[in-house]
Amino acid sequence: MIRRPPRSTLSSSSAASDVYKRQAHGFFDEPFELTMSTASPKAKILYTTNSRDPSPDSGKQYTEPLSISKTTVVRAVALEEGRAPSRIETQTYIFPEQVIKKPNMRKSITNHRTYGPKMRDSLMSLPTMIITTGPAINGVAETFGSLEYIPGSEAGGEATGFQVNAGIRHFGGAWTNFSKKKASLAYSLVGPNFE
Repeated sequence: MIRRPPRSTLSSSSAASDVYKRQAHGFFDEPFELTMSTASPKAKILYTTNSRDPSPDSGKQYTEPLSISKTTVVRAVALEEGRAPSRIETQTYIFPEQVIKKPNMRKSITNHRTYGPKMRDSLMSLPTMIITTGPAINGVAETFGSLEYIPGSEAGGEATGFQVNAGIRHFGGAWTNFSKKKASLAYSLVGPNFE
């Protein structure tokens, strides 16, 4: 299990307030501006768009809205002097037309006269789970990461899904060369990155 200092051992004012993103994760057709904020007036927001955990060494400081025009994972944390970091927030913004054009998609389907035009709606109708980790998941070591669930369009317009932080590791078959592997996720109900 990945260890984080439990928030229950800290006073309620000892951690910076969480980062709030005005746009929830999901599927998008048009570019948009992403704004972020935190309730801690003295906190600074650090973010990454390369899947890494945001930190003073790996993050950029948020100073203005981010232009999101392609499939992007935005991870953000609020840091305030004298306080523990906020929970790392992860949101993925998916542009289906870009996903369809990726080289690992089977062209015999995406370019098919009958099935090709159905790809976008088909992708958006399915529930989507996104696992994001900074370091790669390798062997049996547990890696800190994020799990997002985006309900498919068939779930209705009210469903928004969720994002949780978790410890992630391979589950069986860790030493095979298959591109798809099973994973197990471990959750904790305490700690700044697990609430």
